[in-house]
Amino acid sequence: MKTERKRKIINTLEILEKENITPGELNELAKFCCNISYMFVIKNRNKITPCFLGGEYNYKDFAISAVTPLFLRNQQNEYSIRTAFKNWGSPISTQSEAIAFLHKLIKSRVEQHLSESIRNSDPYYIKLQRTIYHFARKQNFRIIKHSGKTYFAKPDVTFACRKFIDEEAFESIPYYLLSNDETILREIAAFLESETDFVPAIPVNILIRRLRYLRGDEEYDCEVNPGDNSEAITESRINYMDDSIHVNDMISYAISKSAAKLDKFYLGKNKLNSHEAGSLKAAIADMAWDIKHGFSCHGLHSYLDTHMESLSREDYEQKYQNILEYLLKTIKTTIAQSMVN
Repeated sequence: MKTERKRKIINTLEILEKENITPGELNELAKFCCNISYMFVIKNRNKITPCFLGGEYNYKDFAISAVTPLFLRNQQNEYSIRTAFKNWGSPISTQSEAIAFLHKLIKSRVEQHLSESIRNSDPYYIKLQRTIYHFARKQNFRIIKHSGKTYFAKPDVTFACRKFIDEEAFESIPYYLLSNDETILREIAAFLESETDFVPAIPVNILIRRLRYLRGDEEYDCEVNPGDNSEAITESRINYMDDSIHVNDMISYAISKSAAKLDKFYLGKNKLNSHEAGSLKAAIADMAWDIKHGFSCHGLHSYLDTHMESLSREDYEQKYQNILEYLLKTIKTTIAQSMVN
């Protein structure tokens, strides 16, 4: 039975290459890819916060979302999975090679989807990412792609007969190498070159996720001068411990601004009573502080349920879901604006 399943997968890939795939074959391949994706999500679930996968969002939703882009047509009007198959670095001519290709491709998609999800919901992650990319450009690191992942590497790096570092090995890199934004890329590249057998290429998303976790409550400030073509940054302010920004004050301001909108547009117009408004304010305060600590706030029902006794799913969706989503958007926008100003 297992051999027959593998043969179907390799035949489907061959059909993808010939552009004559049927809807049934595409559907079978999509299901197989979703199962692989789910396996990787479950294997790495400890790296994904409970808030990120709580409430309305779950592991299977995340696994499906991760592989969905592979089955969308690109600008060349071909499925992205077919493009990846055609452009794969090594030949794919056997069943085992086809399965290995799918596993590597989907593992990369799961990691990329996690980084995108964090980036889209975490203003601090965006700020940190901009800072790291700035120093990569300034220090002449180039961006390279390998097996669907993005890396920083020096122009003279050679890749022959060496592996790229994986996430598990990257977690063992000493913390002291990660403490200074201005030297971090040079330090890690030198460490990989002299202390390991890996290619001295730094996995971008893995690096940023680790920094975000390690520096959860710290701040990154990065100012770009619009009139400077070199995208110069006021380096004196690229410092996650800069006293000019107080994270707690920024979070408190975002909460108060969101609460003011709640009072003006809902409580003030008698769309909510005082008890409902108080529960919503408590929920948005919880969400704001979770954002500060790196959580993503997908399970909004659970935030309100904590402060509103016996809240049913139906009542939440009919009365409060749109309001809470609007208030969360206000919080994120306010935080992002505060970090730029």
